[in-house]
Amino acid sequence: MGSPPILGRTVPVLPVDDVESAAAWYESTLALRVLHLNRDLEGDDPTNYAVLAGDSTELHLVLSDEVGRASGAGMCMIDVDDVDQLFERLGELQVKILRPLVDQAWGARDFAACDLFGSELVFTQRGAAKRTV
Repeated sequence: MGSPPILGRTVPVLPVDDVESAAAWYESTLALRVLHLNRDLEGDDPTNYAVLAGDSTELHLVLSDEVGRASGAGMCMIDVDDVDQLFERLGELQVKILRPLVDQAWGARDFAACDLFGSELVFTQRGAAKRTV
């Protein structure tokens, strides 16, 4: 048996009740760009998938009914270059903060917030802890 395959980057896929509303929230709140919306061009089915990107981040949204998972059941961690600035910005936008800024023992500084449908987003800046435990 040879070496295992080399794994590439990971892209989170978050279940939501309304893909277009969620995509608009990510655009306005985190400045992600919508690269693709999977729309039913011939019927009345709702948009069921979206691909968003920004800088080096990619995020996918899926209609919760399509995957049999509850909307808001997702969680992901996103690296940022200035976690304090983002924390302040999301506070100004009245985004629900689940956990305030904290310096982690491993040297990261992070906080947790929720998206429009309740998925947890942990924003982290590695090596930014002002003090380690």
